[in-house]
Amino acid sequence: MLKLKTRSKPCADFVWVKGQMNVKEYLYKQSKGHLIALGLAIVGFVGAIDQLTGPELFVSIFYLLPIFLVTWFAEIWMGVIICIASAYHMAYH
Repeated sequence: MLKLKTRSKPCADFVWVKGQMNVKEYLYKQSKGHLIALGLAIVGFVGAIDQLTGPELFVSIFYLLPIFLVTWFAEIWMGVIICIASAYHMAYH
């Protein structure tokens, strides 16, 4: 009878390089200050793309990515900081 191999890890835990830590483990090991800086950098990047594309392309949904990442891997109040930064960037730039 033919046996099928099963995966030892879920599909969501993809690995950058075989034998290295995955993205989730990497983000959990980062300091909270580093996660805030990463979130603010992503907000700046999304804001730059938003300004370059203008009103023709709707990229506002991508502001949720840094909010999700910082809230999930750090704390809720840090997610609120990123949320305020995203709202400011969307409103005034």
